[in-house]
Amino acid sequence: MNLKKMKQMFSESLHPKGQCCFCGETIDNKSLVVMNLDLGDDQFQSLYSHGLCLKEKLHSSVPFLAPEELAGE
Repeated sequence: MNLKKMKQMFSESLHPKGQCCFCGETIDNKSLVVMNLDLGDDQFQSLYSHGLCLKEKLHSSVPFLAPEELAGE
């Protein structure tokens, strides 16, 4: 991964754009999950979701705590 692409991914993570890739609703920073996909050949894509939307889609054997669940700690 080249440095320029890493900076872009980091910047996108700090300043999310778009909507949840699962439900289509706007995401607030408290529930934001950023998924950075390496598509090969120096190609990348960032997807954004609500933590609980991602958790709902994950198989039950995959451990995951959504940001919304951690907020109460």
